[in-house]
Amino acid sequence: MRYIETICICDGHPLLLPLHIQRMQRTAREKGFALPPLPDLAHLCPSALTSGTTKCRLLYNVEGIAEIDFTPYIPREINSLRIIEAPSELDYHLKYADRSALQRLLDQRGEADDVLIIRDGLLTDTSYTNLILRFGEQLLTPRRPLLEGVQRQHLLQAGIVHQADLRMEDLQRSDEILLINAMLPLERAIRIQPSRAIR
Repeated sequence: MRYIETICICDGHPLLLPLHIQRMQRTAREKGFALPPLPDLAHLCPSALTSGTTKCRLLYNVEGIAEIDFTPYIPREINSLRIIEAPSELDYHLKYADRSALQRLLDQRGEADDVLIIRDGLLTDTSYTNLILRFGEQLLTPRRPLLEGVQRQHLLQAGIVHQADLRMEDLQRSDEILLINAMLPLERAIRIQPSRAIR
């Protein structure tokens, strides 16, 4: 089994690295292997990619770090979401390199750009981002996401975002949907009007 970690490198500097390392260590502990020290990503990043936003992708497993690559980051354009009910046994609490279960849900998006996944009646995530709903000045994120993203964790620790059990009716009465991940901090979150989240 292989696991993946995606780290944002901004102008040559890895962001939220302690939170990424903590998540990788939790994965290693749960799966019973020792995580080796991470190499110096800032040093490894190609000089051509030390300006602007770069996506660093690490693959690792019980044998250690298997692969590291760096690519320019080009954000996806997401304007609409289709609501998809996931089976209750869907498990992506670890960041598996095998995303086939999520891909099967994404394949049901129809004409929408991505899917918003509901499990056990509660909103969770899209296929590749954590979810935030804005109610005026209040920002709420699902208490039980499919994956606890590092950007989400950072915002929770900073007290900017709070957890709640969110359902379809909350989505419909929210002012705005914000999509975040390691590459999409709150200030660059993808913003969607709830009317664009379609069944």
